[in-house]
Amino acid sequence: MKNSKSSMRKQILESRDNLMPDQITQKSEQVQKKLFRLKEFLHASSVMFYVSFRSEVRTSNMIEEALLLDKNVFVPAVNQERKGLEAFAISSMDELARGAYGILEPIQKDEPANLNKIELIIVPGCVFDLEGFRIGYGAGYYDKLLKNVSAVSVALAFDFQIVFKIPCAEAHDMQVHKIVTEARVIDCRKSYPG
Repeated sequence: MKNSKSSMRKQILESRDNLMPDQITQKSEQVQKKLFRLKEFLHASSVMFYVSFRSEVRTSNMIEEALLLDKNVFVPAVNQERKGLEAFAISSMDELARGAYGILEPIQKDEPANLNKIELIIVPGCVFDLEGFRIGYGAGYYDKLLKNVSAVSVALAFDFQIVFKIPCAEAHDMQVHKIVTEARVIDCRKSYPG
């Protein structure tokens, strides 16, 4: 079953990497419109965004807009020792520099945020199914994070990243509550009691 997960990841990532930059921008703008209309986003005073990398749904505009809306914005940084993610408050995209895996992270890291004070976590990934299971990039960082928080989790994806069912979800795999694509909002809680 691991092979089918890795082949699914490879196939979807190839499709995503083949998108033209203007397609990524346009689709990301549509995703943002849907995300910013969600009641979970409207009501959240604190939001953790992933910082987009390569061909992911772009989050830089979302982060800047959320800051303009006076939301407390957090972004993750990898803690290499603990092999996990920590969240840090930012007030501008200028406070980020390339960190682990070449992904933008906060330059100045004070104390990490208390994850249980964050109301909404925006999650990346490669492949998602209708129940909210996801295939990430293989390190399990977001599964570990989501296991230890009470926040609502919303994944952002392009619609072709959605499959009916991810094969053989494992015990450590964490489901997200909603998935937002350029075409739809999927409420995964209708598929599982979460």
